[in-house]
Amino acid sequence: MMKLQEGGIHASAVHSHLIGEVPHVMYMHIASHGDAVQLAKVIHDALGLTKTPGPDPTPAPQSAPELGFDQKQVEQLLGHSGKVNGGVLQIGVPRAETISDSGMTAPPSMGVATALNFQPTGNGKTAITATLYS
Repeated sequence: MMKLQEGGIHASAVHSHLIGEVPHVMYMHIASHGDAVQLAKVIHDALGLTKTPGPDPTPAPQSAPELGFDQKQVEQLLGHSGKVNGGVLQIGVPRAETISDSGMTAPPSMGVATALNFQPTGNGKTAITATLYS
């Protein structure tokens, strides 16, 4: 967090998404404005101090795994389609109203949408995590 602050990037929230996970994971939301390359360098250097792995330089192509539950029915019930990423169905639900920060519109991809994740656990069941914004 200190490395980010030194680089002009501010933490806007620090919290848990899960309870009882091992190892314990804390989430830090960050915000800043400025030169994209400089901000990316600050984030890169800060992540270098953590156990966060860097990107795999040669990712293997992945075929969409069978989730073991009815993805289309889940999407239909929620009224939003999702994408499968690493065997997890991810669905983003944007807010109905426009959100702005410092006079700039903040699109759903900037973290102001509800994020729903469905991870298959077998026999048609799933574990979910979600970030719900009110």
